[in-house]
Amino acid sequence: MKGNRTIAHLLLACLLLPGIVTAAGRYADPDAAYRDARKAAVNGAYQQAIDTYTGLLQQHPDNPDYLLGAGQAYLWQGKPAAAIPLLVKGMALAPDYEDIYRALSQAYENNRQPQQAAALYKQAMARFKQPDWAVQGLKQHQKASRPVLSLKLSNRLETLSNNKNDWRDTEVKARLKFDDGRQFSISYVNSARFGLVDNTMAAETYLPVGEHNTVYGELRYSNSHHVLPEYSVHLQLTHSFSNGLGLIGGYKRINYTESGVHVIDLGAEYYFSNYRAAYTAYISNSDTAGGALSHQFQLGYTFPSMSNIQLAVATGSEVEKTVNASSITRTDFTTITFWGETILTPNWSFIYAAGYTALKVNNFISSDRRFFELGLRYTF
Repeated sequence: MKGNRTIAHLLLACLLLPGIVTAAGRYADPDAAYRDARKAAVNGAYQQAIDTYTGLLQQHPDNPDYLLGAGQAYLWQGKPAAAIPLLVKGMALAPDYEDIYRALSQAYENNRQPQQAAALYKQAMARFKQPDWAVQGLKQHQKASRPVLSLKLSNRLETLSNNKNDWRDTEVKARLKFDDGRQFSISYVNSARFGLVDNTMAAETYLPVGEHNTVYGELRYSNSHHVLPEYSVHLQLTHSFSNGLGLIGGYKRINYTESGVHVIDLGAEYYFSNYRAAYTAYISNSDTAGGALSHQFQLGYTFPSMSNIQLAVATGSEVEKTVNASSITRTDFTTITFWGETILTPNWSFIYAAGYTALKVNNFISSDRRFFELGLRYTF
């Protein structure tokens, strides 16, 4: 009986030993564990594969096959950001391992880093004699990087509670949008206010500067400027942190025939999931009418289709030239606005906006304003 118990204990130990070794992060047969991990990843058991590769890398941290396998498992699991450092290390250890280049370029693409992917395609083409996957990947990148032209036509009507004539703005806008985030646009706006008509030309640009900064610039000019400013210049910088937080700072100069206004905007934004929340303070100062302060709170949501909807609430004061006024005036306001763009087809989208504003001019109640805007955008 004692001999039988000894044999049973030995058999049990043999059965438990692989599990004990695996639990400690080391494998008695790494090749068998590697084959199991590859099979698990191919069959869609990505987390099981990742766990096995993690144990293998604890045992052999500089093995390119294990680094590639772990990177691919993360990539197929939908976590390209986790795959990239593993694949970068694997490529450094094995610079002639073509499969690592291919997996890393895909990880960059999926992680929305097209410039890094394009650079890797070029490296692979030089090192591996023009492999088809790199040639096709670079072609797709170059095609996607071509600027996308769109044309927008919109009309805005604003009604006033004092029974004056409606205000109207009709805009035609052309925009070039690049894959790396750059945008350039020009627009023409025909505006009517109380029987007076102004024509305004505008140019805007969004320019990524480095990995975390974006510069926005706007220039507007009206040759008539009966009601609207003669010109305005706006420059704004946004610095984005990796946790979704961003800081905003800018300066705007608005010039009327009689005088001008300086505006400083300071704020913060936060991206979470498909949402964006932002707060901006506007500090304005007139050459002749003193200063004012206003606040704006904004919340937006972007749908998977890239349609979006935005809501903003603003309150405070601003200095401006109101219609028929002979000088710059101080206006207190509270406004709520929502707007958005709905993608209808790959080429057409529907643009809409509506809002309400309560006003006081120089501490006297003025007309309330209600507006709505409708438009269409065609993307070539």
